[in-house]
Amino acid sequence: MKNIQLYSARLGTAIMGAIVLGGLILTAPLSMANAADNDFDAGWTHYQEGMFTQALEIWEPLAKAGDAQAQFNLSVLYEQGRGVDADPAKARYWNDQAVTSGYPPALHNKALGLLAEKREQDALALLKTSAEQDFSASLYTLGKIHQLALGVDENPAMAFKYVSRAAADGFTRAQYNLGKMYRDGYGTEADETASAEWFEAAANQGYAKAQNRISDRYAAGQGVAQDDVQALKWAILASQGGIEGAIQKEAFLRDRMNADHIAAAEKQAAKFNPN
Repeated sequence: MKNIQLYSARLGTAIMGAIVLGGLILTAPLSMANAADNDFDAGWTHYQEGMFTQALEIWEPLAKAGDAQAQFNLSVLYEQGRGVDADPAKARYWNDQAVTSGYPPALHNKALGLLAEKREQDALALLKTSAEQDFSASLYTLGKIHQLALGVDENPAMAFKYVSRAAADGFTRAQYNLGKMYRDGYGTEADETASAEWFEAAANQGYAKAQNRISDRYAAGQGVAQDDVQALKWAILASQGGIEGAIQKEAFLRDRMNADHIAAAEKQAAKFNPN
């Protein structure tokens, strides 16, 4: 399933000022097995090209016919006012229609709304249903809920369990947070090697915070072999990502490196392409 994550302005980007728990997700099918799938794919193509009105015209009849993907995507269009005037009530209606089909992105989005309303137990029920279908954003959110004690007692072991499952699925923020859990021994034994591996996994996906962390690891030889070229490469990328202090880190590393190593790091940073 191909995903584009779109964070909801209605819900904001953080819960309790600590984390981004998840967001609106547009989905497209893996394959086209019938005419309805072909229609959905045409809407997806229009959406990617910025032709939102045309996408809406294709998805709306599919949504009315009960297609959960189309229902959810229609809710996103109404939420963000793309191809139509923004209408929060219609966005909620179409998301709720997809919820009745058990569609994981819709369950997840509904849960975020319930969390924002402090209805943690209702949110947990939806997140668990979504997580049972291995929806990475919901797995990650459950982990952070157990870490931050949102409607439940803090449970490091459960937090680690859910975050590690999301990380294994390639969910970038989960990989980054799993790196911190291994670093701190939170819900698991401290393991600097594992911490560095997960920071680098997220860094390779272009996550600037992780790039900053793995730069520190290479500079100090912490969990990885010491390597100033790698340290500077990641510092350059973290700086480009707007991480505070990364520019100063670059300058510090350059001062202790020779010209050839600096050039190698700059070349690797310039060629970097996120996974």
